Amino acid sequence: MGAATKKFTCSTVSLAPESPGLYAWYGKPDIGDSDYLRLIVQGKDEGETRFRSLLARHTQRYNLPGMNVKIKSSFDSEWSANCAEITTEKFIGVLSAESKDENLSDQDAKRRLASLEKTVAKQKSRQVLKNALEQSIPIFSSPIYIGVTDNLRRRLTEHVSLLERMARALERDPKKPEILRTFVNSPQFALRALAAGFDENYLEVHVLDFAEIAADGYSTEELREIAEAAEWILNRWHRPYLGRR
Repeated sequence: MGAATKKFTCSTVSLAPESPGLYAWYGKPDIGDSDYLRLIVQGKDEGETRFRSLLARHTQRYNLPGMNVKIKSSFDSEWSANCAEITTEKFIGVLSAESKDENLSDQDAKRRLASLEKTVAKQKSRQVLKNALEQSIPIFSSPIYIGVTDNLRRRLTEHVSLLERMARALERDPKKPEILRTFVNSPQFALRALAAGFDENYLEVHVLDFAEIAADGYSTEELREIAEAAEWILNRWHRPYLGRR
């Protein structure tokens, strides 16, 4: 058997196997030289400012969707609300140097935050951090979506086609922010990804080809059925935040 797992970018999904299987999308940073190289402007290192801004923007893409909460009390009185997640916003403020986390009581957390401050202040350290963040995908990261299909190539191509088509359509649309807000609860992964800030430059997909891990004698329908069982389990283990609502 060949390699059962393979990695693809949005531009190479046409090379995916035409087999039943699982696929997992991962968000990845896209860090160019200008995002971290030292550039002194009026005595200030713009490389640090740009690097902090990039880290903050990428962190924003992982902002969790709100939770719909219902509360019930005596005499069948009921309340409902949407609770927004706020920890990511605090983290973004620290990364971008717009605020400081004054509530850190954990000495270990304080030390790591001090390490971050020292790291982003120096070009050579920023370069190593850049390499670490880029190479951490997917081993040190969680998938943002896990899906199942009876034809990996066709399904991934559908995802990418919709993602690219909608991204191009929104490029110069003055209503882009309003439209993106409507995508948050879309049944389509590509639209939810765009709403979160992931376009084709910030995504890669890993596939598990069931034709490679199963012995001969299984039909496409049987492999799809087993893949669906695996997808059900994996989604409940890992809870990818752009998974089905």
